[in-house]
Amino acid sequence: MIDSVRSLSVYANKTVRKDGSLKKEQITRITNAITSFDFPSIVYDFKHEKELVFQTIQEVEAHIRNSLTSNDPVQVKDGLSNIVYWGESRSGYRSFRVGDFRRRVTAHQLDNATGLFPTLEGTSLREIKKIGLPRFSNMTFVSKIRMFLDPSNYVVLDLKLMKLGNTTPQNIFSRMNRQETHMPLTTHNESCYEEWCTICRCAGSQYWDPPKRAVDVERGIYQLVDESHGSGNGLGQIAQIVNDIETRIKRR
Repeated sequence: MIDSVRSLSVYANKTVRKDGSLKKEQITRITNAITSFDFPSIVYDFKHEKELVFQTIQEVEAHIRNSLTSNDPVQVKDGLSNIVYWGESRSGYRSFRVGDFRRRVTAHQLDNATGLFPTLEGTSLREIKKIGLPRFSNMTFVSKIRMFLDPSNYVVLDLKLMKLGNTTPQNIFSRMNRQETHMPLTTHNESCYEEWCTICRCAGSQYWDPPKRAVDVERGIYQLVDESHGSGNGLGQIAQIVNDIETRIKRR
């Protein structure tokens, strides 16, 4: 089942104490950032050619997940198209990129995706990439597929988070290989992605009651980076939060 995590990671049996290294004010910052996460809650109805607006991001997740796990390749195509539509919602290239995906994706690729998505175990990013789906070749968009399939356990690895790898203290992002415009999907980077998912999942279950999902913690960190506007001091504070969580998990 998609909602269970069968993969092993370096942190698989680690836990974080509720009185661990994060201070109350750090937890409050992440909580507020999760609430402030402002990606539009929208998808597109390709059959009726109109935008659908939801009240919450969780409704967007459910809509796309239902499409991705359908046994109908047409619905899977719409689900993948909506990942591009949602992911490019702040981009001036959204219409082109959605149209490009829909024109270039093949029936064979959609058949492979339809068979694979409901059966994924672990991160499986390279398995997804092997399908050869247009616009889903680098870490960011392949991880979006994994997140929408199981947001409780998997997250998006956005290029914006890589800013944390360029500051101190060192953290999970410092160890990732990246290029200026994208993150290549390599064995090493997928291993780092697995660690990042585990960090978010452990933090969500141990620092919040009721627990936050892995994707909620990731979105909180993403929102803090977005709000920092590249400020060195601001990024350093966020890097410290990530480092504190990671260090505590390693010590257990």
